[in-house]
Amino acid sequence: MILDVFQKAYVIGDERYDFVIKEAVKLLRAFKVKLRSKYLKDKDGNINKKPPEKYSYITQEQWDIFVTKCMSDDFQKQKSNEERIPCFQLWKVARVNKDGDIDNDNVQKIVDKCEVLTQSLTEEERGEDFGRNDILFQALDLPEYSGCVKSYGFGVNAKNIFPRQALPTQEHLDNIYHMLNTLTKRLETLESENLEREKKERPQADEIIERHESEKMVERQQTKEVERM
Repeated sequence: MILDVFQKAYVIGDERYDFVIKEAVKLLRAFKVKLRSKYLKDKDGNINKKPPEKYSYITQEQWDIFVTKCMSDDFQKQKSNEERIPCFQLWKVARVNKDGDIDNDNVQKIVDKCEVLTQSLTEEERGEDFGRNDILFQALDLPEYSGCVKSYGFGVNAKNIFPRQALPTQEHLDNIYHMLNTLTKRLETLESENLEREKKERPQADEIIERHESEKMVERQQTKEVERM
């Protein structure tokens, strides 16, 4: 199907056939991932019954098939059973020779650095090996450029990995200010109540201390009189 689409639009020579197919498969896979992550469900988590308006060439029938496949038990089971392989291991495998050895000193340095970083992390932290906390991301220590994310493969950009957080609305800010004002007033009330309580309790405490001191003085005088007798 993919080849049919390309052949209708372009003339593909036999020497470029394999390359075109591989690149087309990569693009299609990246596009499907984007559809599942951004357009399959709305902001409330409900399934979108219509294809995204941005991609008007997707027919309703194609979208229905896509949604059915994504929500099928087999797909969900396969997705839940997938074990994520750390990026640095994939990066390492892609750079070994036919004997399975690394014959590039610069690559070996990066691999060694990844191993050191891995050993310094707990098992829980290794499970969070994603985004800018990715071990390979840290080991490469290279600047990022527009349209390119280091340690990630083809078809991935910074927006996919590090999505921007939506700015708070004015209504949201007003609610926060209201909560802060309420808390501030509550704290001021509590402080005032504590001061009033301390003022009431202080004379009683002073009276108790004074009475206790008087009793001690009386006891000392009685003790001296007994010693004189």
